[in-house]
Amino acid sequence: MHETQNRTLVAVYSSPVIADVQLVRSVLAAEGIHASVTEPNDPFSGLGVVTSEVLVWSDDEARAKEMIQRAQQHHQHHAGGSNSPPNRPR
Repeated sequence: MHETQNRTLVAVYSSPVIADVQLVRSVLAAEGIHASVTEPNDPFSGLGVVTSEVLVWSDDEARAKEMIQRAQQHHQHHAGGSNSPPNRPR
């Protein structure tokens, strides 16, 4: 959790796959939810070893989680339920 001028950022999604994290950030941004991504300064970042997170303001947390869940269900439905990405809502 990160605080900025009495506002709190909370993690709503995490994955070792940075492309998945960026995709979730883009989905949230398209819905008007300000989201940022943690990208650790680590020599292994981008290799699926280090987990990155999507952060949103706490007042957007419930809506963001709902959007992520709907996007995952949409993906599973269109992928036949067998190729679900290794993503984890927080």
